[in-house]
Amino acid sequence: MHFRSIAYDAKSKIWSNSSPQTDYFAPDLSIGEIIFHEMRRHPQLIAQISDTEKTILTRENLQMNSMRVASYMRKLRLQQSDIVVYSTTRIIADDEFDPSRELHRIEKYKVTWWRLSPIMVIGLEKTEKFHKTNFASVDYCIIGGDRCPVPVVERFRNRLKAKSVALTYGLSEFGFMVTTNFHLDIKPTSVGCLQCGYKLKILDEQGKILGPNEVGEVLMYSGQYWGGYYGNPEETQRVYDSERWYHTGDMGYVDNDGFLYIIDRKEDMLRYNLSTYFPNEIQNVIEQISDVVEVCVFGLCMDANADIPAAVVVKKKGSKLQAQDVVDYVKEHVEENYKHMDGKVLIVENLIRALGGKINRRVNKEYFLRVMNGN
Repeated sequence: MHFRSIAYDAKSKIWSNSSPQTDYFAPDLSIGEIIFHEMRRHPQLIAQISDTEKTILTRENLQMNSMRVASYMRKLRLQQSDIVVYSTTRIIADDEFDPSRELHRIEKYKVTWWRLSPIMVIGLEKTEKFHKTNFASVDYCIIGGDRCPVPVVERFRNRLKAKSVALTYGLSEFGFMVTTNFHLDIKPTSVGCLQCGYKLKILDEQGKILGPNEVGEVLMYSGQYWGGYYGNPEETQRVYDSERWYHTGDMGYVDNDGFLYIIDRKEDMLRYNLSTYFPNEIQNVIEQISDVVEVCVFGLCMDANADIPAAVVVKKKGSKLQAQDVVDYVKEHVEENYKHMDGKVLIVENLIRALGGKINRRVNKEYFLRVMNGN
């Protein structure tokens, strides 16, 4: 199997993408010429659709704007290599995500590139319309922003039948996807290989650089300037070291093929005596239960040396799944006794999420404790 060109330097223990950068512009053209040629070549092509405002802009409509943009870029002394022009129609929808409405747009506009978060995928899969929608136009579907349960991804891929469904790992600090996995048949739990221009390394708790298949904190390097968090120099200094490596706070490892695996957040690591483990190890097991839609596992501190796992679980509509069924399933499928659900399981309607859609482990834990304590 041929994978993306990922280079590993055994001496420095750093992975990088060795693929050559693609030229997306003609080197003999100026910034203005690139934009003008693109706009004038097909002036009536639709450049942007706002589904909520019911407005359409053609390339001809955008030409005057492009003139102002080009003039502004020249004032900033930007070079043509600083921009990229893509021939793509962008669909804008600023209303709240609704699965049925999203599926309607896929068919209405014959979407070819589709970007989703895991909560969107789960929401789409729950609807009856998902199983009737025509996805023939979709060439690529990119899923990212949080971890997505493997069974959910498999069902989604089988239904979508897109040429390529991929999992991605991105950082808002870098402004883009850092890794992409187009090989889900072979590496279903990986977030993929590095994109062009990025490097990564893995550090243990003592700051030692680790090699392949060794778990530690994931550090990323883009080679580009990052100004840090606005008004928060202390946090910027904590995550961005003097060599411009960004400390992601994610624990993971890289396999022998250069594929990155994200295990969990460093701050969520659990302890039992001298052993450490992560909530996602148990989540991955519970997600295999056919009646489980979503799960959030967290640790309850018993003493300085021991955490016991507990969980909130969302079951399928109409399912008769009980909390004890989940406890029994984990006990049957997990060998280590300290990973059994001694902290109990709570069945809930929905998981609590942060504004960006990620599962908020801390707040779900707080809700669990309130319910269990009768508050």
